[in-house]
Formats: sequence, C-alpha cells, structure tokens
Amino acid sequence: MPEWLTYLLATLYGLSIVGVVVVIISENRNPLKSLPWLIVLLLAPIVGLVCYFFFGQNLSKRRAISRRTRKQLANYLEQNEQEDHPALPGRFLPLSHLLSHNGQAVPLYGTRYEIFTAGMQKMESLLRDIKQAKHHIHLQYYIIDNDQTGQTLLKALVEKANGVVQQFPGYPLPASICVYPNLAHVVRDTRVSEELHVTTVASCFPSAQSFLPVKVMECRLAVQNGADEIDMVINIGWAKEKRFDDILVEINAVKDACEGKLLKVIIETCLLTEEEKIALCDVVSRSDAEFIKTSTGFAGGGATLADIQLFKKYVTGDTKIKAAGGIRSGSDEEAFLAAGADRLGTSSLLAMLKQEG
Repeated sequence: MPEWLTYLLATLYGLSIVGVVVVIISENRNPLKSLPWLIVLLLAPIVGLVCYFFFGQNLSKRRAISRRTRKQLANYLEQNEQEDHPALPGRFLPLSHLLSHNGQAVPLYGTRYEIFTAGMQKMESLLRDIKQAKHHIHLQYYIIDNDQTGQTLLKALVEKANGVVQQFPGYPLPASICVYPNLAHVVRDTRVSEELHVTTVASCFPSAQSFLPVKVMECRLAVQNGADEIDMVINIGWAKEKRFDDILVEINAVKDACEGKLLKVIIETCLLTEEEKIALCDVVSRSDAEFIKTSTGFAGGGATLADIQLFKKYVTGDTKIKAAGGIRSGSDEEAFLAAGADRLGTSSLLAMLKQEG
C-alpha cells in the first residue's frame, strides 16, 4: 500500500474517532456513562467505534425538533417580536416577551382573546359564551368542584341542553345528560323535564380499579343524589384474564345498588379482542344490566360499526346496545342505528340537528 494512502486512511480514522468523541460529549451525557465509551474508543478504536454506533447512541435524547428547525423558530420569534401588533395591549408586551423567550410560546395574532384578572369576571364571560354558543361548547378543566361556581357552570350547560326542545321543536329530548355522581342533583334540579334522564358515571370510572364495596357505595350515593341511570366500566384486567364469572358477579352487585335505576355496562371495545368482546356480550346478556355500551371515551377509541354489528349478533335477551364515541353526523347516526344500536352517545348533538335542519 502506498505510503500516502496509509497516511490518508490514518487521518480519516483519527478524524472519525475525534468526531465520535465530540458527539458523545455534546449529547450532555452523564460523565459516568460517557467515560466508559471514551476509554473503549481509545483502547480498541475499531471495536469501540462499531459498538458505539450500534449500542451507544442515546436515541431517547434525539431532538423532536432539529437544530435547523429550532433556528428557524428562533428567527421567527425575533421577527415576530419586532413587528407591530396593535391587537396586543402594551401592558402585556413584557409578558409576551417572557413567554416567547422562556417557553417559546408564540402569540397567535389574528385570533380573538380576552385576558381576565378576576375570577368572577371570567365566569360571567364564560356563562355568556355558553348561552350564545351555536354548534359546540368545548370546556377543559382539571376539576369542576361541587361548589357554587361549579354548580352555576353545570346549570348553564344543562339549560343549553334544555334549549334543544325550543330550538328544534318536533325532535325528541336527548335520552340523558351524563355527569359525575356528585353533580347529579344539579342536573336533576335544572332539567326541563323528568324525561331527560340524569346519568352518572360510577363504580370508579373510568378504570374500575377499586374494591367492589367502594363501587357499590358510589352507585348508591349517585342514585341518592339524583341519578336515573348509572354507567359502570368492567375490570379490563379481569377480561384479559378470562375472569368472566367475576365480572358477572360485580355487574349484578352494582345493579343491586342501583335500586331499580337503569344500568349500562361499558366494556371498552377498543381494548379488547373479538373473542373477549363475544364473551362479554354473553356476560352482560346474562347479567341484570339493561345496556351494553362500547366506550368511555378515555381509552383512545370509540364505537365502530363492526363492534355494533358484533353486539347485535351475540347480545341476547332484552339487553340493549349503546354506541358511544365517534358519532358526529346524521349519516353516522343512521349507520349505527341500522347496525343495531338502540341508543347513541355523542357530544355533537346540536351540530347533527343543524345538519338535518
């Protein structure tokens, strides 16, 4: 081999080693993890180089946003800061600057926003917006407490549901309004008619991970607080373990606690195999519950036509079928009812009625 080629290969090899060392250091590793790789690279360069590329790269720390993209965002933030945005009150510019540079939270100009400095001021505006809503109401809170503020908010939402009767004469009332057990009495006292049932989720919703006496007591309290219907969730772990007899015992115990009120059993179809769904159709059919229901909405999937068709095939007796989740249009409504559903759960009722109107 020519001498110049030897020097060239040695140089390239040395640069590769240096490059890997730089990469290891730049990844901000814990020194206790970085030092062994550096020692291996120095003592056994070829083996260390191969091993590092296959096993040593810290994939979990790869950036979700590339350096180039981050630089473009930084440039955008700088340009955005220099532009004149009259919609943003001057007293909030320091806050905008802080959020932009510390959290990379870019102000969205061209949208409508309102900043509140007092809780009552914000609540009054929220209630006004609920009253004026035309299609959807999207609210997200970590906790809605059963205090005066929480009850006022819930009453506004119930009154909005009551308004369906006036806004769409000739259409039947929704079957029920679903809330947490401690808020059932608010819906009961605010609903326009007793035909509009109060449904509460109970039995340690949505995971069902607790003691049976706790689930039974929660159902009893929900009924005492005004619930007409109870939605319970089966223990998914038991279904996976094929403990179907235990699930049946639990359903009937909860039904006894319902004191004659209607019970719907949610089996969370998106988490089950077809075999498990068929087995649970049999379990719920043999139980004292009135409904089998597809989903909670918390497990990442809602009702599918295939699930309702499967229910229709394997559910027996007087057990009814409820499809919940993913029903957003009149065509969805017709398809699920044609597939065998007796009741539908949707958060898009007003939008669906407007489509039909």
